[in-house]
Amino acid sequence: MPDEGRPAVPTESVPTEFLVRVKQSAQLRIGTARVAVMVAGPREGVPTARLLVRADDGRRAQSDVEVGQRVDLFDEGELELVGVEGGRDPKEKSAVLVRHLPHQP
Repeated sequence: MPDEGRPAVPTESVPTEFLVRVKQSAQLRIGTARVAVMVAGPREGVPTARLLVRADDGRRAQSDVEVGQRVDLFDEGELELVGVEGGRDPKEKSAVLVRHLPHQP
């Protein structure tokens, strides 16, 4: 089990300059896409986050993502869920660590 306040997976292999920490109920903008963290925490013991992705042109998608999985950012590449912090009970604040993976040319 991860230490309190630490990511649910080790991030030593991921350069920290590519990681972004986003609190629950906050949004991250990447180009024309906005990503909202709706819920984050363990679900049946698995670190999970519910993300809502909205594009400026009106497209939207909601996904339940486990650590290591990715969501499509429409025209802006993908977003990988690297870690989940907190969220073990309803009153505990939570956040996610994510990494943007742009489209390859």
